[in-house]
Amino acid sequence: PLVNKPNYNEVVGINFFAPSSYDVKYQSLFPSLLYRRYFTEAVDVMGESHEKGDGVKAILNYLGLKKEDVLGFGDDIQDISMAEALPHFVCMGQGKDELKKISEYVTSPVYEDGFYKALVHYGLVKKLKIDN
Repeated sequence: PLVNKPNYNEVVGINFFAPSSYDVKYQSLFPSLLYRRYFTEAVDVMGESHEKGDGVKAILNYLGLKKEDVLGFGDDIQDISMAEALPHFVCMGQGKDELKKISEYVTSPVYEDGFYKALVHYGLVKKLKIDN
């Protein structure tokens, strides 16, 4: 059932949740779309390639920020272009090995306070006294 009235903005991509056994079928049905599987049960589907790195560059330009003053975070293959666009990039501990190899710092998994630990590592927040 319809929960909210759709605003009909342009759709640039969707997340398709299905096992990889569906890939060949859907790629043959819709060959003009791009597919990027990022998890065993999930794939990004888009009409044209768009990279997070390009988005980060556009945002930095718009805000007038230097890339050296920005800290990026990610954990999967689709974050590689963002890691390559930034000199300071943190891969979460549960992240893919391909991303860990090109990251400046690898922290704990997100579910083990990885984000907080990375912020402490970079001196952006103080370590809490209750931490060991």
